[in-house]
Amino acid sequence: MSAPGVAGLSVLYRFEHDGCLQSLLHQMKYRGMTRVGVECGKRLGEVVAGRIGTTPPLGVIPIPLHKTKLRERGYNQSEYIARGIASVLNIPVLSRTLQRHRHTESQTTLSREERQQNVADAFSVRPRAVPLVRGQTHLLVDDVITTGATLREAARALAVAGAQPSLVCAIGIAL
Repeated sequence: MSAPGVAGLSVLYRFEHDGCLQSLLHQMKYRGMTRVGVECGKRLGEVVAGRIGTTPPLGVIPIPLHKTKLRERGYNQSEYIARGIASVLNIPVLSRTLQRHRHTESQTTLSREERQQNVADAFSVRPRAVPLVRGQTHLLVDDVITTGATLREAARALAVAGAQPSLVCAIGIAL
């Protein structure tokens, strides 16, 4: 994934519509099987550990849900993935670093261009977290990358706050 604010990409699996990974992620995302996220996060953490060198990122930042979506679902699936990664890398999960300040519609039915427009300026670094991100590298995590619009926009928000380019990762990537 080439984008300003992005230093590297790690994924575990190829995501295919109606495939096993989609079924597994739907269990995690919509049926409360958060343990799936933690276990996949641990595997992803092992992959990332081999790529970060001697200086680990400051922390793991899950892609945030808008407060309305969080209230509906009751949890953020990316946070559970982040917990698994953090346990392997022995770094903190920084859940309150980024905020999704604009509610966006689901990306699943949108075209590449619509996805980018949908998440444009949807994220920002919380004011209290700006000193924490400034000059630091972070690991930004989501469940699936389709076009990369969400992760690119979140990485851009971190860069605007003065962060070094982020390492991004996900359980799956749709090609």
